[in-house]
Amino acid sequence: MNVWIAAGLGLALGSCKFDPPVDKQPIDGPPTARLTVTLIGGGPGRVTGGGVDCATGNVGTCAVDVPVGQRVTLTYAADTVGAGSQVVVDGWGGDCASRGTAATCEVVADVERVVTHGARLQHQVAVTLVATDGGQGTVTSTPAGLACASGTCNAFFDAGAEVTLTANPATPNDRVSTVTGDCSTMPCTLPALGGPRATTVTFLRSTCVPSTQTCTLGRFTQCDAEGNYVSYLVPNGAPDGTATTLVMNDYLCPLGCHATEPRCNDVDATNGLNAALDHPAVSPSGVDLVLPRLGNNTAGTITINTNAFDATRHEIVVTDTDGQPVSIPALRLMQSEAPDIIVLMVRSFTLRAGALLRSRGAPALAIASEFDIVLAGTIEVAARASNVVPSGSTTQHPICSGMLGDRGIGGGAGAAPNANGGHSVASTSTGGQRGLFPFLSPLRGGCDTFVPGPGGGAIQLVSRRRIALQSTGAIDVSGAGGICWQLGGPPSGASGAGGGGTVVMESPTAAIAVGGFIAGRGGSGAAADGGVCTFGNDGPTGPGTFAAPVACGGSTCTSGAGGHEGAPAGGNATATNGTAQAGGGGGAGLLRISTASGTSPTTANSRRIVEDAAGTLRRR
Repeated sequence: MNVWIAAGLGLALGSCKFDPPVDKQPIDGPPTARLTVTLIGGGPGRVTGGGVDCATGNVGTCAVDVPVGQRVTLTYAADTVGAGSQVVVDGWGGDCASRGTAATCEVVADVERVVTHGARLQHQVAVTLVATDGGQGTVTSTPAGLACASGTCNAFFDAGAEVTLTANPATPNDRVSTVTGDCSTMPCTLPALGGPRATTVTFLRSTCVPSTQTCTLGRFTQCDAEGNYVSYLVPNGAPDGTATTLVMNDYLCPLGCHATEPRCNDVDATNGLNAALDHPAVSPSGVDLVLPRLGNNTAGTITINTNAFDATRHEIVVTDTDGQPVSIPALRLMQSEAPDIIVLMVRSFTLRAGALLRSRGAPALAIASEFDIVLAGTIEVAARASNVVPSGSTTQHPICSGMLGDRGIGGGAGAAPNANGGHSVASTSTGGQRGLFPFLSPLRGGCDTFVPGPGGGAIQLVSRRRIALQSTGAIDVSGAGGICWQLGGPPSGASGAGGGGTVVMESPTAAIAVGGFIAGRGGSGAAADGGVCTFGNDGPTGPGTFAAPVACGGSTCTSGAGGHEGAPAGGNATATNGTAQAGGGGGAGLLRISTASGTSPTTANSRRIVEDAAGTLRRR
């Protein structure tokens, strides 16, 4: 039996096959799962635990591989911030969302885990309210969060946020008197909040007696029916769209208090313009006229035709730079032995920078305004040798117009004293005589010759508050150059030039910024010889005292030069050739500025016209 077993075993062993050993790769460790942490909101702090050390901005170790099944406790800690700032915890998200704003969160890394944590940096905005004379009010914030009714209040807002504070007076008699600290006015916008902010707001309660007005020691106070101080929002003129609030509480009367009535003294305008000042259109309820209107192209030209006054509707209609009509309240004033005056009646008047307001038509132009007249553009009431006759120009007058002779025509007189027109050749025709001929009252422009060049026009500006000629502004009443005329065939005559016109400004205060100017020089006469004739030059408007250059007819330059602020009279023609003709130069124009102080704001550079002695503004 044992042999059989052995034999069988041998057979079994003999039938077995042994494979060679195979190398086995080592095992690296237990399997892992990725744990990712993200910090959101920008609040300074960090999350740590289980190998994670992740700081604000996701700087540091924010992702680790954790053995599958391991429990990891994550902890958030905010950084320390300065006084007036705080870190607001918004809490956990992702696989820790159930933990809310708890300091820690435990996760099991059985699968890939994603965890977020939110925190925000905030800064304090503090408001302190001060009451003067029982003044009351609140200050509120946008976005909501601060609503302060007394004492000191504060609220926290996210860093980088824009916070607007608004003061709300409790009654119509309450108003904000001062704002200090990080704000200087109300409402106040704190942009891109970068740290704590604080401001103090003082409310003042007035003692305004309803429906009363008083004027004492040059100070005017007016209260409406509800006991509020009367106030007016007045356009500044420039920059576009800005305004100033005038409050009738101890308001400084520009012309002092009236002697017997509880009101400020009023302007007593010349040339009958009180009729316009007393019209309802020249009042706080009138129209704020801005030309061109806001939003329109300021580089265009707007023309006023004073002949087009609508006596039924009492208005002038002009076409704005966008082609749309603009109706302006207006009044026609009659003058004896002078052109009528068309008065534009407004609450305030603004001519924007770059704009040209051109006035044409027989009547002179005037503007009467309750508040400011601000000229940032150019008002042109000037004549041109192309026979453009401006508003208020004096035409073919037996005294001041240049006379016709057989060798040319004399120049027209300018509005300035001693601004006679120049004689023509050999004095065969005299220039217009200024003499005692009135220009300021009645209002009239410069004189022409009996064959134009026309004289410069006439304009009067009256404001109850101020007139401001800005650095880009100008008023031009220059005279035209002489023209060539003929009675068939070649040119047979040369005319004299037109005289400069008239500018009257009446306002408690007047200002002319550097760069602004008023021009009213006379033109130069035309010149003709040998069948060749050259027009004279229009009165120049450039800086520096100079005359309109003489004209040349053929080879001779013989016409009279224009009068200017340094030499008001127009120059005489000087031709010696027996066949030559030449016209005399036009005299210089005249400016008068009347203010409360009796002083003029002009300078040598801004005054391109003869200026009459500054007058003290009349009052009534």
